[in-house]
Amino acid sequence: MVRSLLASVLLLALAVPTFAAAPENRPGWVWRMEPAPLHAVVSRNATVVLAETREDGTVAVYMAARGEEENRLEPVAFDAAGNRLPLTPGTGGRSADIRLQVWTLEAGAGTVDRVGVEELTAEGRVVAAAEARKRAAARDLEVLPLPVVGEDYTFTLTTVDGTVIDSHDYLGGILLLHGWSSWCGACLDNAEALGPYLEANRAKGLYVLGLSFTDTPEEATEGAAAHGMTWPQVQVPGDEEARELWYDATGIRPLPHFLIVDRNGKLLLNSNHAPGLLDTLTWSLLPEKERKKKTAKIKK
Repeated sequence: MVRSLLASVLLLALAVPTFAAAPENRPGWVWRMEPAPLHAVVSRNATVVLAETREDGTVAVYMAARGEEENRLEPVAFDAAGNRLPLTPGTGGRSADIRLQVWTLEAGAGTVDRVGVEELTAEGRVVAAAEARKRAAARDLEVLPLPVVGEDYTFTLTTVDGTVIDSHDYLGGILLLHGWSSWCGACLDNAEALGPYLEANRAKGLYVLGLSFTDTPEEATEGAAAHGMTWPQVQVPGDEEARELWYDATGIRPLPHFLIVDRNGKLLLNSNHAPGLLDTLTWSLLPEKERKKKTAKIKK
């Protein structure tokens, strides 16, 4: 119902005046739609935002937008004093070329006065990631680098059991990083499919490292055990500020998320789409000569 509602609302063009001076953007972000008073529906630049207060007191902010798929869009809510309010991303998807997502503001977290939409372009993502890494380093927080396919992907992370993972240790093998959470049904389905595949291909040099977006290390350990994840797990920090640093530094937000690092330590895949994952892994596990031979046949 939400999808059909938002798809219909996207056709509206409600003229709502913006404030004279738009608030400052986060590093790397620009206004796709400057903040405007939220009376009912705000529509501008092929972007629509509407909000409703639910019975439990939470505020749901629905966003529908057209745009480049690689550009990240986020609604931003402000109170009457101009303070940003903490919106949490929820379910989302696509309908044709329209992106749909709902964000929520917890009950008691503030009163929404106006809403805008920020856009993070590919160029802006590099700026935002660099800024986030600086802030993470100041907090001694381990984060992954921004994934760029074709470039070296080096990192050091600590697992929930205290083991230090260095990406250089996997050179010569194929490393899959699997971002998941216990509330993400697709993530758990992927994990259960990965277990047998890992066992069948371990001798070929396949490794898996879990990136748990659960709230605590204990939940990561329990969830991994319950769904056959026998590989090491790294807990993404659960507190709001640290997790935002992770999001901004890595660009990893929608789950599930998959990163594949090849035998030479270069990033081969950065995706949150599970279909084709095992095929990509199978391809990456082939000897280099065989991959080149198959590639040559395809080009012919």
